[in-house]
Amino acid sequence: MDTIVHSMFRVSQLFIYPIKSLKGISVPAIKLTPTGFEMDRLMMLVDAQGRFVSQREFPALCKFEVHLNIKKQSLLVKHREHEIHVPLRPSTNSIKAAVTVWEDTVEAVVADSFINQWFTNQLATEVRLVYMPNANSRKAILPNTQKEVPVSFADTFPILLVGEASLKLLQSKINMQIEMERFRPNLTFTGGEPHAEDLWKSMVINKLEFAIVKPCARCNVVTLNPLSGIHTEEPLKTLALYRKVGNKVLFGQNIIAKEMGYIQVGDSIQPI
Repeated sequence: MDTIVHSMFRVSQLFIYPIKSLKGISVPAIKLTPTGFEMDRLMMLVDAQGRFVSQREFPALCKFEVHLNIKKQSLLVKHREHEIHVPLRPSTNSIKAAVTVWEDTVEAVVADSFINQWFTNQLATEVRLVYMPNANSRKAILPNTQKEVPVSFADTFPILLVGEASLKLLQSKINMQIEMERFRPNLTFTGGEPHAEDLWKSMVINKLEFAIVKPCARCNVVTLNPLSGIHTEEPLKTLALYRKVGNKVLFGQNIIAKEMGYIQVGDSIQPI
């Protein structure tokens, strides 16, 4: 294959979201696993019927801070003046339950009752925190194929890629601050023209190959200000003017890692 020739592309930020729909964590380096970035979307909140909940129903989730403590193998979750420590792995006597992510129903492991009560109190509605038990629990089908790839509790595919130039172009069209956080990427990069990632079929980082799977269709979660928790029309309104294909507004690319290993901020990216 021919490598696309542009200015140098480099990894600028890496993010994980250990609990789906809560704030992410910026990390300097990350391990690639069959389901994407290690610890990404490892857990999620579900309602009384076992269906996942997100910022779509509970905008307040955007204000839940998450801090990683590798030494203690736990997360510190903060909301307003309240906080709780959540282990990265469930206790050995945890119960299992069927939960639903969009159209997928999988078996998950339920967190301890005191953790569930804490989240219930914060959201003023009954929820439970659940863990993905293993890498083979949920599958996603690659477009135009019958090939399956493992995926955690992420919406579609394991890793989301966004170019900083793409955000800069959007920002130039809107008279308000638009944070990259709204788009919840796993990997951002510098270099190249806006939406250069749309032209790539695959890429190599630190000798590891990634496949570009499909563009990311955006919903109204991107209109939620991550600081105030308030919805506005932007940036979806402006994106619809130049990034709408059919009835979908596209921004960023879903990708998968074809090889396991480590990548870090500053690594060069070789698009193919």
